[in-house]
Amino acid sequence: MVLHQPVQKHIFNVRATYQREADKAMLHLASIGITRVALIHTNDSFGADGAAGAQKGLQAAGLKPVLSSSSTGANQALHPSHPNYLRTMCRRP
Repeated sequence: MVLHQPVQKHIFNVRATYQREADKAMLHLASIGITRVALIHTNDSFGADGAAGAQKGLQAAGLKPVLSSSSTGANQALHPSHPNYLRTMCRRP
């Protein structure tokens, strides 16, 4: 967000924010019929920014994540030892 707000007239950032990318990704998934989405993000400002965008996109599509979890390590929440893993993998729509 540093390069996006406040607007700086001599900087031309042509890349979308992580929030906007995640928002549009969720809307795209919903548009192709995917209704079950697990939201797993890193436990830092980057992850929080992306998670906020994903939540916004899911809300706009009328969906809720089947799992929303933060992780301090790579792929920790996808590991079978994670407390929500079995519950999420066994849940049916």
